[in-house]
Amino acid sequence: MSRGCLEQQRQRNRLAERINQHFAIRILELFRISGFDLQRQTSLTIKGCFSDALRAACITIEPERKTIVLGVTGSIAAYKAADLASLLAKSNYGVHVVMTADALRFITPLPFKTLSRHPVITDLYDEEEGWKPTHVRLADEADLLLVAPATANNLAKLAHGLADDALTCIALALNPKAQVLVAPAMNGKMWSHPATQRNVALLKERGVEFIGPEKGMLSCGYEGLGRLWAVDKIAARALEMLSG
Repeated sequence: MSRGCLEQQRQRNRLAERINQHFAIRILELFRISGFDLQRQTSLTIKGCFSDALRAACITIEPERKTIVLGVTGSIAAYKAADLASLLAKSNYGVHVVMTADALRFITPLPFKTLSRHPVITDLYDEEEGWKPTHVRLADEADLLLVAPATANNLAKLAHGLADDALTCIALALNPKAQVLVAPAMNGKMWSHPATQRNVALLKERGVEFIGPEKGMLSCGYEGLGRLWAVDKIAARALEMLSG
């Protein structure tokens, strides 16, 4: 075989390998969407032209231990949620970020997508491949729903069962085994208002845990109780809840 023919054969082999790897990754994603744990199916027989690539993908892609749905709402503290997502993802948890429309006014989805390595849900009708709606799938898979920062408006929605966006729909459809942790951030007068305090009390009665807010200088120019709790402490508490 001539040198030119050998080089063409090598190029075809490299192309075939890349195609096999691509299909292997896509198949794994489809398995995950459908809830099929390929890592645990030791009796599964894998056949076909890309079986080696699929086995390699199973080995190189580590399974995520537990799932955290991180809800980000429209507070000036929304930018701090990026650090929170990073801390949680580094702890080897699957972090899926859900942003409200108001949160998008303070920070874009790109940092969360990069840090979590998952698509960011910004709309109730954001859909992935598969038959199950994304917000229902996340509600089913979540081990922890963490809302940080949580605004007064979001607390009212959670307390009264409103479901007009992806985050509140996930909260309402949340599987009963999932835990909920909320980190409020708002103006001090809004936090101390009787309506907000009633909403907080109602959520606590349902088993929702609150962390913060803390006292300090607020972005509105007032000093009071309403600052988002330190993100490292929020992350630490979230991990404690998941490991308990």
